[in-house]
Amino acid sequence: MERILALGAVGSLRSSLRPGDMVIPDQILDLTKSREHTFVEKLDDSSQHVDVTEPFCPELRKITLTSAGQLEIPVHPRAVYVCVEGPRYETAAEIRMYKMLGGDIIGMTCAPEVFLAREKGMCYMHLSMVTNMAAGIQPTRIVHKDLERVVADVAANARRLLRRVIENESVTGRNCSCGTPSKP
Repeated sequence: MERILALGAVGSLRSSLRPGDMVIPDQILDLTKSREHTFVEKLDDSSQHVDVTEPFCPELRKITLTSAGQLEIPVHPRAVYVCVEGPRYETAAEIRMYKMLGGDIIGMTCAPEVFLAREKGMCYMHLSMVTNMAAGIQPTRIVHKDLERVVADVAANARRLLRRVIENESVTGRNCSCGTPSKP
């Protein structure tokens, strides 16, 4: 396995990203604290450093955007994904801080997965489904069953899109640098 296509629900920190929208993040802020972040057990001279300047595979992102265009499915092409621990939702103050840091969407999946994939030389792309406006932005409390309804509405297009991505990426082959580790 060389490529991972991930799908997840996120909240929005920006008014331009509305519930029901799909987003392909290009950057991530990892604010998790209790998850395993590496496969390396002991850092020494044989350890490979991993460049995550572009944490999400640019080639898979491009294939996904092309596939969305072919299917006429609107997708936001860029976003900074803020990954938090969960399972609790964020406070309004945390959301204000994440916005100041440049975050656009927020979720509880994606880190450390994107980094672990790169460490293993695998491509990783995340299709994010916006389910709600984040705490303090949304005028009401966040209720999980409301988010599930949005996911149900978006799921058919997400499945269609990911099927097309798989069809398109199998034609192109792998031409990215995700499998090339940096030297120590």
